[in-house]
Amino acid sequence: MYIAAGDRWDAVNASTNLAYVAMQSGDLTQAENIYQQSLKIYRELGDRKGAATALTSIGTVLRNRGDFRNAKAMHEQALAIRREIGDRAGEGMSCNNLANMLSLMENPQGARDMYQAALPVFREIQDRNAVATVLSNLGDLVSEEGDLARAHDLYDESRATFEELGGRPAFDRW
Repeated sequence: MYIAAGDRWDAVNASTNLAYVAMQSGDLTQAENIYQQSLKIYRELGDRKGAATALTSIGTVLRNRGDFRNAKAMHEQALAIRREIGDRAGEGMSCNNLANMLSLMENPQGARDMYQAALPVFREIQDRNAVATVLSNLGDLVSEEGDLARAHDLYDESRATFEELGGRPAFDRW
């Protein structure tokens, strides 16, 4: 419908929504195909932020498929674009996504580096929910490494931040 009207911006945004539904429905092939087409259109339109978002989405599909190496590459490309265009919120999100990928790939030092890169970004832009989430993710990492005292401190800080925001953390470890 949007494409017939000639509005590529609306078309690509609507397609991205369809890809999300396909991914949530478990049709990873359809989701990836739509996200790849969206990436192509964003690039043709010169929309680097949209391209970074599409790369992130492709990375998520690939992660869900178990293709960690290629998922990591997509998240790295998204991070590079977000840094180039000064998208601080997107940069923090991409760092957190990369950290999660590196953790899945059993690279705890790389994951730690990316979580620690995300924290100051989220603090700078005052996204306290994201700060709390990254602290929790970092707590998971150090807990897996056996540093339970440090994990406790990170979970405590995360919990306190979530509670200050009026919500409950999604975990209850301590």
